[in-house]
Amino acid sequence: MKLTKREDISEEQIFFMCGLPMIGRERAEAILRVYRTPIEALKRVDGWSRMVDGIGETIVKRVKEVLETPFKR
Repeated sequence: MKLTKREDISEEQIFFMCGLPMIGRERAEAILRVYRTPIEALKRVDGWSRMVDGIGETIVKRVKEVLETPFKR
């Protein structure tokens, strides 16, 4: 089955969001349905627990920790 360009981008967006802690495919799709793009979702991560079914404060806290902690190696 060949995906259209739009489907390819949608799959890439889901894959990107799934890279966040505690975010699987179902949650990634729920986030993207609410915020439409990954960048908008990331800008508004504080509101996920209010706006997205299945996401609570524990998930928001962990995602924010990953996004806001400076990288160290």
